[in-house]
Amino acid sequence: MTHRRPVEWWRPIIHMAAHVFAGTVIFAIVALAALLLGLMVKWLESMGASAYTVAVFTLLEDAIVTVDAVWFVAYIVNLGKSALKELS
Repeated sequence: MTHRRPVEWWRPIIHMAAHVFAGTVIFAIVALAALLLGLMVKWLESMGASAYTVAVFTLLEDAIVTVDAVWFVAYIVNLGKSALKELS
């Protein structure tokens, strides 16, 4: 029979904080890519690119930001559930 040591109350909190930080950094990197894509769209507009090309890149930018935000929220919710399970 193995004897399990009780988990200190602060360990899950530190563990979650580290994961939230890492997830936020990843979210910011992906959001930065979408921001750069938006800047490229503005540049394409100023260069007189076709309306279709601008619309496709704008749609792509919106999709990247939306998917990034949805996955970030899902990640944080899942992380919170995991931390609560670890606390109990």
